[in-house]
Amino acid sequence: DEPNAAATAAAAAAAAGEEAPELCWRFRAAEAYDLGDECLGLYGNYCNAKLLYSYGFTLREEAAAQAAVDFWVKCRNNDPAIGAKREILARCPLAAKLYTYGFEGTLKLGQISPQLLWVARIVSLAPEDMGHAGKAFTGMVNPVNERKAYEALRASLVAKLAQLDSTAARAERSVDELTVAVDEMMLEQHPVQAIGSLGAVLVAPEPTAKELEFKTTLRQYNAAIVLEEETLVVRSCVQLLESWMEQMDEEGAENFVPVDVGGAPEAPGGTSEEKE
Repeated sequence: DEPNAAATAAAAAAAAGEEAPELCWRFRAAEAYDLGDECLGLYGNYCNAKLLYSYGFTLREEAAAQAAVDFWVKCRNNDPAIGAKREILARCPLAAKLYTYGFEGTLKLGQISPQLLWVARIVSLAPEDMGHAGKAFTGMVNPVNERKAYEALRASLVAKLAQLDSTAARAERSVDELTVAVDEMMLEQHPVQAIGSLGAVLVAPEPTAKELEFKTTLRQYNAAIVLEEETLVVRSCVQLLESWMEQMDEEGAENFVPVDVGGAPEAPGGTSEEKE
């Protein structure tokens, strides 16, 4: 990330016939390091989409551990109650957490966030249930709405999964093939050499054809890793919704307890009947 950007700046300066900028990195560590010692940086527990977006790399072995996808559903444009439903969501105690895309993930492996469930319930509200909308933020509005919310959310995720599968099918190489290619090219790469106490980096002014090929392959590899992770998450959440609907069928919808019961700290005011 930062070192890569600095190396690019140095290469640009060299190409322009200018003196490459001197680089100096300052770190805080719990112990002393000698020149040339390996240093490891802690980036945080992030999904690969976040790692790629913010830092420029992915970790395939971490795909299952931190996998997360930001996914939301919206009211249909022809929904006659679209304005009222949007107002209800705007009055949600955690409205600032809705429709955000900060890599926190409304979907994780086998998990669906309460916030996404709230939105799905409101989007699926029937006209006669609008007065009880506040219940959506603490659990089930009613069994019919809960089932409709799961069905609508599953349909949206199945459509998303089809898009992901289509993208994967168009790829020239699979993740495994790209992994092998990147590993082989890494062995051919000359490591960046740092010299001097300030760590001035030696870089070639113009990338070679091999280096350009490596960068292209690495971009494809990183994109494939993110795609693989997103597909895993979406598929697991489709299966989760199906298991919930099966449970509703087996136990009776009126006996089903949603996973987010008591989720929001305080639901918006509903009808007097609801408040009672």
